[in-house]
Amino acid sequence: MEDYSDRYSADLLQPMKRSEQREKLSLINSNYRFEGADIWHAYEFTWLNTRGKPEIAVPRFEIEAGSQNFIESKSFKLYLGSFAGSIFSDKELVLEVLEKDLSLNSGSQVSVSFLSPMDLAPHELKDPNLVELDKLDIDISEYNYDPQLLEASGEEDVSEVLFTNLFRSLCPMTGQPDFASVTVDYRGVGIGQESLLRYLVSFRKYAAFSEHIVERIYFDLLQKFSFTALCVSARYTRRGGLDINPHRLFNSLPPKHTRDP
Repeated sequence: MEDYSDRYSADLLQPMKRSEQREKLSLINSNYRFEGADIWHAYEFTWLNTRGKPEIAVPRFEIEAGSQNFIESKSFKLYLGSFAGSIFSDKELVLEVLEKDLSLNSGSQVSVSFLSPMDLAPHELKDPNLVELDKLDIDISEYNYDPQLLEASGEEDVSEVLFTNLFRSLCPMTGQPDFASVTVDYRGVGIGQESLLRYLVSFRKYAAFSEHIVERIYFDLLQKFSFTALCVSARYTRRGGLDINPHRLFNSLPPKHTRDP
């Protein structure tokens, strides 16, 4: 596997001079004039808050076409990935760091704003019966797979749908991060919601294929709890225009909850 750093480093950015590329198009010193911008959206961006809990957002970057440099795309991805294991006190600081680094490297002021993944979600994901685990205000310190984190809530005969957008694991072939929305739809002994979120976050450095990860979660839950119905599903973000959406279930309908993009 390639080595991808999850520790913040602005040095990963590789600026490229626009003039060198435009010379190839014979645009330098020509009569052609234009305005515009390069708009980027990062659908797989995450960092840690001061309590160790992952935070996510979809940054929107606007780099003016008149800037001295553009940012080479692979270096941009590596730079954004370096935030994953780094602690920032709040979203505003993350925005400031992104704007500073990208403005410095592009040679022009770069505009950065945050969208919420839920803002981009289809209607089904906004179902009021869905319990969004991401809203739990908890400390998290374990980022290595640990099924012992799972605990029962103490309730019997529970029926609920638990959901998180914070899930991340690693590709076993490349070491690149894979992001997903994970849904646990069950009836039976209650799952401790905080424990489930901590357990799912513990996959953050776990390298396995997406299909096998869903099966691991499914069997871990079956071994720990008693259910009359269970469905575990994951909707992974696209790579190269292709996504994967595995689900494993018994006594349950296939999942209807999805994630965009």
